[in-house]
Amino acid sequence: MLGFPSFEIFSQLLVNGILFGAMYGIAAIGLSLIFGTMRIIFLAQGTIIVLAAYACFWLFKLLGIDPYLSIIIVIPGCLLFGSGLYQAFFRRIAKAGPGPSLLIAFGLLVLLENLMTVLWSADTRAIRTSYTAFGLKFLGLRISFTRLMAFIMAIASALGVSLFLKKTLMGKAVRAASENIESSTLVGITPHWVNTVTFAIGIGLTGFAGISTATTYGFDPYFGFVFTLKALIAVALGGMGNILGALLGGIFLGMLESMVSFQMSAGWADAISYGVFLLVLLFRPEGLFVRSSGKSGDGGMSAPVAAASQTVTEPSAIAKKARIAFLCLLLLALCVVPFVLDPDTNYIVYLLFLAFIYMALAQGWNLMAGYTGEISLGTGAFFGLGAYVVAIGWTHGIFGFFSPLGFILAGLAAAILAIAIGIPLLSRLRGDYFALGTLGLAEILKILFIQGGSFTGGPVGITLPSSAYSSFRPYYFIALFFALFAAAVTYFMVKSRIGLALIAVRDDETAAAAYGVNPLKYKILAFATGAFIAGICGSLQAYYLFHISPDGFFSFEWTLYPILMCMLGGVGTITGPIIGAFFLTIMFEMAKIWLPEVHPMFSGILIIIVVLFLPTGLVRLRLKGFFKK
Repeated sequence: MLGFPSFEIFSQLLVNGILFGAMYGIAAIGLSLIFGTMRIIFLAQGTIIVLAAYACFWLFKLLGIDPYLSIIIVIPGCLLFGSGLYQAFFRRIAKAGPGPSLLIAFGLLVLLENLMTVLWSADTRAIRTSYTAFGLKFLGLRISFTRLMAFIMAIASALGVSLFLKKTLMGKAVRAASENIESSTLVGITPHWVNTVTFAIGIGLTGFAGISTATTYGFDPYFGFVFTLKALIAVALGGMGNILGALLGGIFLGMLESMVSFQMSAGWADAISYGVFLLVLLFRPEGLFVRSSGKSGDGGMSAPVAAASQTVTEPSAIAKKARIAFLCLLLLALCVVPFVLDPDTNYIVYLLFLAFIYMALAQGWNLMAGYTGEISLGTGAFFGLGAYVVAIGWTHGIFGFFSPLGFILAGLAAAILAIAIGIPLLSRLRGDYFALGTLGLAEILKILFIQGGSFTGGPVGITLPSSAYSSFRPYYFIALFFALFAAAVTYFMVKSRIGLALIAVRDDETAAAAYGVNPLKYKILAFATGAFIAGICGSLQAYYLFHISPDGFFSFEWTLYPILMCMLGGVGTITGPIIGAFFLTIMFEMAKIWLPEVHPMFSGILIIIVVLFLPTGLVRLRLKGFFKK
């Protein structure tokens, strides 16, 4: 529905957007506070909001406590929960950089989502009271009572946090620590307690958002991740670490979505929101509601262990020959597997197939994060794009089943997208801002393919003719080839002048530029190469499943699992992603068999354990001196 609405409709849309955006604002305030002080992109914020919503729901359902009266129970509970989370998980890695914190947050997201599913099922819940449908009339506008209460709580949250930061001694300590943690310790500020208080307040605010959610929407355990993405957009719009800006960013986002939903459709609202998000990161990285400093964003996020000092001992000639012989024997054994075991019935063959895909994906991500220091959260976007390229090309007769042209076009499409996105992002953004810029890429593509109509299959996706399937053996060998190809590309790039340039950019971009290295050129090269690998992996997965859907192929798991595998094996190494992918693929798949009800929780726990106890990866343990860089 295009065309400018009447003044009455426009006013109602504006009011609805403001009230709706207040929900994002509450979530964004806590997220902004945590990020501004500790540089943590807390992906589990929305999931904890859902947890608070469940607490409000059960207090109302079991004890008859009014949702708004439950504030006196839910808020203190969230404050204690936030303090406990920091002490248990984030204190240990406070100095390790934001990469491990990001993964722990994702592990908590997976753990809590599935814990809530096991405890309370995935059914949608909502609180219905006598005032749920009540609305106020003002100047001809209808104002929902529950959304008005959410708006009031958002304003109260912003004012409360602002007064705390400006008027209290602890608040001033938090502000000082967020400006310069090293200097603040010289005047007696203890970073540990500052971080504990900050995290407790940031999570405590989820109580308000949870109550607002429970009284306004239907919710389920998986409602939280999208809420987190919207809160991150609000934080970026308002300015990282800016409390009032986070609230205004949420309200602005709500108004934007309200207008777009009316003019186009609700489906396009998210895509437009993410598009505006990218534009703001590019041209106003400091946010829309703060005075411009004229500087591009530089959050300083580096790869989890990429910058760690390393002492590499060159193996002897005998050790090199032994390693080569071992790798050749291992490759020979892998080639024999589908002939010894029935590839169509034996689960081990499928397990290795999946491990090969993850090895390739992990190598592609590692090339960017491990050797340039920039963390990309867009692997899932390139994976899904590659899948759709072969699906559309095959169904339209451009190429046949398992055609090399299909794989190449899938990889090229992903690489071209990486270049198109990478040039503007990497030329202006670094660190946290670049990671955020790639975070919403998969969601944008997902929405575009959902809205693509018959060409992309819409939300249902594309079903390929399964009659083309004859044996699983070709899938196995192509996946093995892709894993070898990704490892070989990484090896030859790292061992060449390109690798020296990448590492120079990672270690000190300014010094590298002074010596004639073009940082943008090499970052784009690494980014596009990783995207090419992700694209061809997505195309193989599409051929295997014969059904390509937006939800399945643009899932955030295709982004986070390769990161976790690199973390486990060792970021910035060549053998690390191989070891990590092999080990975790087996662990995750075995958990599905032996722990069918709770295996997703197991995955979340495993992510947290890996980050806490193996922060530098298995490779750097140098077991018996065999696994080396």
